[in-house]
Amino acid sequence: MSDLPAHIPKTPFRDLFLRAVDSFPRRRLKQMECRSAAGDLCRLCSAHAVNYEEERTAKEGALREFWNAGAFTCTLEPLIPSPRGRNYRIVSKRRAFHSNGKVRLALNELAEGEVGSNPLQVGVCVIEPEAHAMIYHSVQGALEKREMEELRRVLNHVIVKGSYDEFAVIFNLAAFNPSLRKLINLVSKGISGAVDGVSGVFVVIDPTRSGYYMPQHAGGRGNEVQKLFGRSDILHTVRGRRYLFSPSSFSQTNLSILEKLVEGVEAFLRPEKSDVLLDLYSGYGIFTLGLSNGVKSALGIEISREAIRNAEANAVRQGVSNCEFIPGDINERSCYRVLSSNPLTSKAILDPPRNGTKPGVIETFKGSKISRIVHLFCNIDIVGKELERWSYSGYRAVRAIPFDMFPGTGEIELMVLLEQR
Repeated sequence: MSDLPAHIPKTPFRDLFLRAVDSFPRRRLKQMECRSAAGDLCRLCSAHAVNYEEERTAKEGALREFWNAGAFTCTLEPLIPSPRGRNYRIVSKRRAFHSNGKVRLALNELAEGEVGSNPLQVGVCVIEPEAHAMIYHSVQGALEKREMEELRRVLNHVIVKGSYDEFAVIFNLAAFNPSLRKLINLVSKGISGAVDGVSGVFVVIDPTRSGYYMPQHAGGRGNEVQKLFGRSDILHTVRGRRYLFSPSSFSQTNLSILEKLVEGVEAFLRPEKSDVLLDLYSGYGIFTLGLSNGVKSALGIEISREAIRNAEANAVRQGVSNCEFIPGDINERSCYRVLSSNPLTSKAILDPPRNGTKPGVIETFKGSKISRIVHLFCNIDIVGKELERWSYSGYRAVRAIPFDMFPGTGEIELMVLLEQR
């Protein structure tokens, strides 16, 4: 019997979630929470409306409705809550909105990723660590000084990445020169004086002023991340393992749930000492290295060469010798080449970006000797189509666990176990 869904749910999960949230009374906000100084409310997420316990209830109900609508045959297990329901987001950004020679570091009123004509300068964003608000407040105050005119003109974004104790601050600029370096150094001293734990300050150059805030997306030339001072890398610790990665590498926004995520992958795969593990979209090695003790060997593939360098360095720091990392795009050709040249591969992990795998990637697993696969989805709305492709390729979905990776939003990280039929 096929494990195909009877149909793809017509209503996006986010809409089901927001409808469930609307059934709860609005919570009372503290001063400056989710609002500007003028009292304008930020509606980019649901944290302004309900507390985390109510939000979890809404999300669990929306998940059941979504799963039933899709008639998925594999078991949907209970939602794994985020250890931090609020103040969890270790990656945040503010866009520089320019008007009459002034700059406002702000969110915007439209959907995330779009640019609103009336930007919203929120006092406290409750899904970000409190230190992020302090950093942005410090930068905003510095930008208002007369001597910062040149910096105001070229500023595109300010980004904060790190952990709950350490913070790397990244300035995205349209241009960079020695005089701007001096100005940013002055701003950085103010930040370090106002906030404990600033581990480094960086610059990335985007002369096209694109809507993207990090270098792998920024247009133009010369968009590498440059360190101005502090440590060159960002530090995460997951299950006792230390991972260092560069500010330009992709990192998950919710550090608090990563340990549970790695544990879930391990429980699904049930690694054995004879296994050869394939980790597609391996990033800086959290899954590859995190499971390395339980397998014979592991291969991680990632398009970002910087992330590959980070993964290799992490392996050396952790004393791991049975992992190899290869840079490359993950497409039909590269997957076929890897699977055909590594016939002993027995387990696999796929953690693709939001839009899912490219055509042919899933299909290359057809006829392989890989018995168990974990597929991670950060966009639950594409699950039905991807599972259909897995079914055609000879795999059935057995179990699915939702992780609340993105509290405050109508997004879910879904982990699906696939077994060869």
